[in-house]
Amino acid sequence: MKTRIQNETVFSHGFGKLTNAKDEFPAPEKVAICKQWLSENAKREQVPKSDCINSYALKHRIEEELGEYIPNGACIQAAIELGYKYWRGHTEWYGENWTNAHLYMTVKSRPEDERAKPIGFSKWLFSRGDLYFRGDAPLDPDWPRTATKFIDFWRYLRFSEDAQEDLCLAWKHYSGEDPPRPDLIDEYAIEAVYDRECDFIGFGDKYPKAPAGTKYLYALCEAEKDPRFTNEAKETEFIRVKYIGQTDDPTNRLVGHILSPGNLEKVKWIGGLLNAGEKPEMAIFMTVAAEQVNRYERAAIYAFQEWETRLDPVSGGFPPLDDALLNLHK
Repeated sequence: MKTRIQNETVFSHGFGKLTNAKDEFPAPEKVAICKQWLSENAKREQVPKSDCINSYALKHRIEEELGEYIPNGACIQAAIELGYKYWRGHTEWYGENWTNAHLYMTVKSRPEDERAKPIGFSKWLFSRGDLYFRGDAPLDPDWPRTATKFIDFWRYLRFSEDAQEDLCLAWKHYSGEDPPRPDLIDEYAIEAVYDRECDFIGFGDKYPKAPAGTKYLYALCEAEKDPRFTNEAKETEFIRVKYIGQTDDPTNRLVGHILSPGNLEKVKWIGGLLNAGEKPEMAIFMTVAAEQVNRYERAAIYAFQEWETRLDPVSGGFPPLDDALLNLHK
């Protein structure tokens, strides 16, 4: 995309006329404040497009340092008046109403602004500039710049459903695939596993194959006694989910897990059960169209990981998220 010439109207919110925004111009006193800050802290540079500064991120930086509200449009107008070139965004998403400018500049760094180089999704996102759900991400010290899994970004934006929805749109553009968002898995389906309200089978039990064009999602589980509620009069068991998978033949898949567990962690887990005279159980909790099963399987892994990090009655604490299940290679 070519660099824009400075001949566009800037409103207080930025470029474009938005449905829910007043078409007010940035207050001159706010523009003057931004010009002063830019004069002291910024420099015109023909940096790579991926390194341009997002005006929304920049306005947050100025706000933090000066302790007062700065409109996005005031930041843009100040930069234009100082001669900074910019580009605007990607019209295939939001058309000409994209509000932010991406400014060809460098700004003085603060010690706390030293960041790891973005990789994967973050690198792609920064180069596109489509930071509508987290406009200050390039300057945010907590943004997961080196994360590679969708779930890491999903969790980071957990306090905003709108931001998570926008993340899903960006992820699909980045990966070409529908995102494996954990809320695809109905919480009632998860609860059905822990409450034994779905179909459970053990070694040697027969279970029908999945209907044509579908597959089952299943959990490998073990039943444990809960020491908090176990006494001479009463024993309470709870379900621990250890693995999530997909199959069209639960009977043979469970046999395969037991006779040939696979990775080392599963060998240790299933071997420990066998040594104790126990076997894992399979809980079949969802039927999914075959063309969507990989996405739903990943979403289920994320959803059950979250559940498994709730209070652990054995240790009295929360296990690390990445230790929650045994199929972390997925």
